[in-house]
Amino acid sequence: MCWAVLGGNARAALVTTDVTDMWLMASEAGWGLNLIQQGTTMFGTLFVYDAAGRARWYVASSMQQALGFAVEYTGDLYEATGPVFSAPFDAAAVHLRTVGTIKLVVSEVDRATLIYTVDGVGIEKEIHRFAFGPIALGGRYRASVSSPPSCAFAEKSLDVTILHDAFTAPSFVMESIGPASGSCTHRGLVTQQGRIVSVAGDCTCSGGRSGTFSLSNVVVTLDGMLATMSGGAPGCSSSRFAAVREAQ
Repeated sequence: MCWAVLGGNARAALVTTDVTDMWLMASEAGWGLNLIQQGTTMFGTLFVYDAAGRARWYVASSMQQALGFAVEYTGDLYEATGPVFSAPFDAAAVHLRTVGTIKLVVSEVDRATLIYTVDGVGIEKEIHRFAFGPIALGGRYRASVSSPPSCAFAEKSLDVTILHDAFTAPSFVMESIGPASGSCTHRGLVTQQGRIVSVAGDCTCSGGRSGTFSLSNVVVTLDGMLATMSGGAPGCSSSRFAAVREAQ
């Protein structure tokens, strides 16, 4: 770990990966699952084809999370019918029919098993996040690194500049300056899995410190980014990196 040296004592609740994304099988183009997560509840929209080859969609409006060996979400699966889109909307014409159940078992950030039934027909598929647009990390940020009690490394205030153009290359350079750690340079490669980004590479700092680093579960917003940061120091595998984008 390159950054140093303020020990963190904060305790936080368990955090799991937000599964909000479009999920599908790359080898089976044309169907997929849109997921929106709020807290421990998910809203899922499943778009598939019926026996006649026509497009059909089903909805799971309240998939609930259960913690175990893997993160699981389960709920009922519904089919909705209603008024034609070209006519005045009539709420009384909207009807839901329970067609079966749905379960999502998340084994990795970018891997999940989808299990569902529709009118007695059971389906099980391995699905992955779908990246349909590049996510750029470049910019100037004000950042902090919050480490668990087992880690002796932290940095409360950092001026960060990131060079990364998602449209041209996966290369990533992050220059940082902090009151405790001095100046550091992180160089690595970016991978994107749906809306989740990860970075891995090497870092060097003033004073001769050097090592490897990774940023995982990177979620980018209009205002900045959140990530899990890991480095080579013992006990530092789950530091939290938070960055606010500076106004242009």
